[in-house]
This record gives sequence, C-alpha cells and structure tokens, in this order.
Amino acid sequence: MSSTTVGSFVANRAASIVRRDSKSDTAWTSAVDSLNAPNPSQAIVQRTSAFKLFLTKFATQTTKPGVNGYHLQPGCSITDVQREANDALAAYEERGNSLRKHFLHTAARDFSRNASAIEILLKFLPDGDYSSVICGALALVFNAAKRIQDIREKILDCLSALTRTVEGTQKMHDLYYGDRELWQAAEDLYIALLDAVESMIAWLDEKAWRRVMGAMFKQANYARPLEEKIKLAVETKAKAFHEHLEYCQHRRIQKIDIGVDRIIRDVADAKQDIARSQADLKQAFAELCNANFQQLQWSLANWSILQSQSLQNFMQQQQAQNKPTPARGPMISVEELLGCLRVADGNSATDLDHAVRYGQSISPGQQARAALLLQNAHFQTWFRSAESAILVVQGRCRSDVRATQSPLTYFTGLFATMLDRSQTAVPLTYIGGKHSTPGDPMEGAEGMMRMLVSQLLLRFGDAIELPDMNYLFIEATKAGDIRYLCELFRSIIIAIVQSASTPVAIVCLLDGLSLLETGGRRSSFESAVRCLQRIVNEASAFSGMLILKIVLLYPHVSQYAWEWFPRSAILTLGDEAGGDGHGYNSARLAAISESAMQGALTPRAHTPVPYQ
Repeated sequence: MSSTTVGSFVANRAASIVRRDSKSDTAWTSAVDSLNAPNPSQAIVQRTSAFKLFLTKFATQTTKPGVNGYHLQPGCSITDVQREANDALAAYEERGNSLRKHFLHTAARDFSRNASAIEILLKFLPDGDYSSVICGALALVFNAAKRIQDIREKILDCLSALTRTVEGTQKMHDLYYGDRELWQAAEDLYIALLDAVESMIAWLDEKAWRRVMGAMFKQANYARPLEEKIKLAVETKAKAFHEHLEYCQHRRIQKIDIGVDRIIRDVADAKQDIARSQADLKQAFAELCNANFQQLQWSLANWSILQSQSLQNFMQQQQAQNKPTPARGPMISVEELLGCLRVADGNSATDLDHAVRYGQSISPGQQARAALLLQNAHFQTWFRSAESAILVVQGRCRSDVRATQSPLTYFTGLFATMLDRSQTAVPLTYIGGKHSTPGDPMEGAEGMMRMLVSQLLLRFGDAIELPDMNYLFIEATKAGDIRYLCELFRSIIIAIVQSASTPVAIVCLLDGLSLLETGGRRSSFESAVRCLQRIVNEASAFSGMLILKIVLLYPHVSQYAWEWFPRSAILTLGDEAGGDGHGYNSARLAAISESAMQGALTPRAHTPVPYQ
C-alpha cells in the first residue's frame, strides 16, 4: 500500500473509526486530528506571535501581583480556565451580591460547568500550542477577576458570550471537523479573544499597558479600551461561530433527509420488483404444472410405444458396452525414448571392448587382481545364489588413486562379455572411467542411469509395453533429472518381468564409482544407489520371475559404502597378488569366468532358461 493511500485512509476513515469507541486512545485520536487539520492561516500565526510578545513585555513592565513575571505555560488546558472561572464566581458571590436573578449568575455557572463554546473552539484550533495560548490568556484574566474586585464584573460580562451551551460538543467536532468555513470561524473567534484579553489587560495596569503598546506599535497615545466594545467584538465572533455550527447541523440534517428519501424510494422499488417476481413465479409454476399434466396424458396414451422404445435403447446400450475398447497406445515410442536419453549407438559395446583391450595391456600382476575377484569364494557364493542382491567390491588396487581405470575395469569388460555369450544373464554395464571427462554426456550418476535404461530398451524394447509417461516425465528424462531416470529404470524392469513368460536374470556391472562419490556428483549418485536398493528389495515380490544382481566396483575404497550398505554386502579384496605370475589374458580369464557361472542364477522351482 502506498504512503498516499495510508495517509488518505488515516485522514478520512481512521478518525471516525477511533471516535466510535469511547475507550479509544486519546493520543491516537489527537494524532489523527492533527493529520486532518488544515495548516494555520498567516493571520492566526501572526496574531499569536504578537500576543505572546505583548504578554511577555507586559509581564516585565507591570508590578501588579499575579501578572508580574507571568508567562504562558505549555499544556494549559480548559480545566485551568474552568478552575479560575469558578474562583472568580465564588469571589463575586462573597460580596453579598444576589446573582440569582442576574444574567451573570447563569452565564458564569454554565461557563464553569460546560464551557461549551470554548470547548468546541479548542477542538478546532490547529494544534496544542494554540490551545495553550488561548487557555493561558483566559486563565490570566479570570485569575485577575478573582483577585481584583473592580474589574471582576466587567471581565465576566465581556466573556459571557462564551458560556452559551451547545449540546453534543464532541459529536459536533467529529461530524464537522472537515468543514473549512467552520475552521475559519474558529480562527476569527480565537483572534477576537486574544484581542479582548489584550484589551482587558489594560484594566490590570493601564500605565504598563500603554508603555507596552507604545513600544510595540510606535504610537504616543492609546485610548482606554471600552468594555462595550470588547464585549461586542467577542459576542460577534462567538455568534458567527455558533451560527456556522448550526448551519453545519442543518446541512447534515438535509443530507440525512435526502438519504432517507432515497432509501424510501429504493424500498418502494424493491417492493415492486418483489411483487413482479412473485407474479412471474406463479405464472411459471402454473405453466410447468400444465406442461407436466399434458406430458403425463401423452405418456398414458402412448404407453406401449414408450415401452418398446425403452427396450430398444437398453439393448443398444448393452451392445455398446460389450464392444471392446481400443487399446490406447503409449505416449512415446521406444525409438523416441532412446532419442531422449541421447546415448550414442554402440556406446556400451565400445566401452566393453575398450575395457578388454585395457586389461590385455596391463601387467600380469594387475591382471591377477581381476582374476582374484572371480576366484573369491564370497563373490562366487553371492553370484550363484538365486536371490536379488547388491555387492560392493573394493579393489584396493595399487594403481594411482586418480586413475580412471583399474584391473576391475578389465574384470567388468570380460565378465559382461562372458555373461552375454553364455546367455546366463542380461549384462548391463557402465565404465565410469571412460566418461569421467567434464562435459561428457554420460558423466555422473545421470549418465550412468541413461546408459542402463538405454541397454534395457535395446534388449527388451520390442517385447514390452512402455510405462505411462506424461509430458512432464518425458521432458524431465530428456533434461537428465536423476529422480525421473531412476523411476524410468524401475518401471522398465517391472514391465520386463510382467511381459516375460520365463524368469529373467539381470546383472549390472558398474565400474569406476569412486569418481562418482566426489564433489557435486555425490548427491545424484546417492539417489541412484537408493533407487537400485529399492528395486532389489522389490524383486522378491515377483515370485521367482526376476533375479537382479548389482555389482558396485570401486578400484580403491568407497567413502560411503559403510553408511549405505550392511557389512555383509561389502567385499574388500586382500593384499595378495594372486595368480602364478604368468598373467591372465582374455582366454584364461574367460575360462575362470565360465567356471564361476556354472549353476548360477537359478530361481527356485525353475531351471536355468537362456534369455531371448
């Protein structure tokens, strides 16, 4: 909300809301009033300054007690004026004067109790400084009337116009606070009162008064102020102020009358509208009843025809329901999905060939580390079991920690080739070191999952129904979102099992994973590992139709395997070199692999069946 809007609300609405509550904070109300009040005119500013200067000079010139050294106190209020007026009236009555029939009795009494005119005036002054000035001035002359018998009656007489009672003072202030003409009348009365007080001060000490007036206005002679002239000036301005109050009141009443007349006309119009609506409703209801009656008569007359039509419609509906619903095709084809994955043709085969050639180029001792895993009893027992499981292999190879390939890369290439050749299981591979260069499209866990999904589609795409995928899923897969890639891999595994007539065995060989545990790759890699764990756990629900083996190969030691997997799922190769020193070429290592595969991956109650 802009500052202009806030200011407008405070000025126009907040004040009326606050004033409705009699217990509202007066400080808040005063702040709102000061915001809405117009700036004081130049005339009232100049007259106030001149009066302050006059009173200051007079207080220094006079020797009269109670006036000598007098100065206006900030915060002087109507309460101070009422107190001084009460004291002046009490002093007047002590003389033995009978004021019961005197007009001053009523005037002074009303002033001391209500002070209506002055109360309203104070509410229409620009701020507290002007209120303090006028209250201090009136308190001064009433105090003088209390002390000085000769001028007491003259002061009460001159100020009697201020005692006129006006009911609803606070309400008038709230209702007419925004009337600028009323503000002008209040300023005129304020200036008239300052003039009157300035003139009445001459009755306290005429010599001092003349000296001050001569010094301020540079004139030699000043006539003694006349009581009637002072009284007339105050009465004239007070009358104008009250008359404008009454005018505001009459104008408001006129607006209320206009509003009431408008409401009466609106009520009359509403009654006419209601009467017309009632007549229309009665007519519509009668027409509806007549139409229903005619429809009923027609139905009774044509009962046999309606029966025949109903039977015919029922038979048509039954025939329509028995028609087979055409199957809805997938939103995306296998070829289009492969295009979204952006895996180059033959990428996996190229990686495996590279892994085998790398193994043939390393030393016999390093080749023996690959054979050591194949000959490991823990690995053979794990691989031959009919249970889906994950095995973490920590190679502890002596190659450079930063190396992208290791003897386990050789194992991956050769073992996957033997699995494929023997049709023992479907191998899915990922050679992490081959895609460790920044910017490689198959880099990181996202690239790993894209390659696994791509290999599944190439193996089984024509034999399965793709899972339902909406536009958002397809776009997220294309963008390489790890969550959607993992879910796509899981969905395709489920689709393969559901469409298979014989058990399916799948072995995932994921090499070089140390590179995926570093830096910004770690988070997405952990998401992929959690997904693979979930799929392995779900495999038991397929009643022996799926065996899923996942081997996570680390050339050295994993940083997080102990957090993610139980101790039984982690295999750490020993320090022994293994072998006979003659090395393990592809033929020799293939023979060991074939031996390790014998009797492996046989589901319960099934015999091994090669995949198609």
